Amino acid sequence: EAVKAMPRNFRMDLDLPKYARGKNDFKTATSKMQLGHMAKHEDNRAWGRMNSDFGNRLSNICPQHEDLNPKEWKQLEDLHHSVVKKGSVSIIWIIAGPIFNTDKPKRFVANEVAVPNRFYKVIAWMDSEDKLHAVGYIFDNKKEKVFLKDCKHSVKEIENSTGLIFFPYMNAEDEARVKNRVNAGLWTHE
Repeated sequence: EAVKAMPRNFRMDLDLPKYARGKNDFKTATSKMQLGHMAKHEDNRAWGRMNSDFGNRLSNICPQHEDLNPKEWKQLEDLHHSVVKKGSVSIIWIIAGPIFNTDKPKRFVANEVAVPNRFYKVIAWMDSEDKLHAVGYIFDNKKEKVFLKDCKHSVKEIENSTGLIFFPYMNAEDEARVKNRVNAGLWTHE
């Protein structure tokens, strides 16, 4: 059954301290930055109005270049939807966010919202034997035509770039298999 379209009512996340709330006017015409969802709007709205509303809070939004957001970023979002629709996996986990090259960002929009240099996305799924698999992507936040296959990175590279640790309770054997290699798995784009 098709999900009814829900408006994208972007708004501040009042659960954040005032200094971290930002504004939803990225002045796209001059900044070339769009309001880029980290968790896809269509995924959020599939869970109903409340989840859609939470997904449109600015805590789920980052300034994304006007070429990246509707092109390569969306292409990857569409790819994970097609994998699920094919029935290859029934559940996937998607972790996405910004990457800053330095502790002091150089560019800001909308009430001092820092513009990330890059974005990451980690997509994980379980196979029929309940083994975890993951594939990682890194995108530069600029005008640039890229191919998804060229944006693949190991989960370990993304951990090193972000300071985050994904899947922290894995044993060493699984960690090497999941994190240390560039995994194609179901996400082939050739």
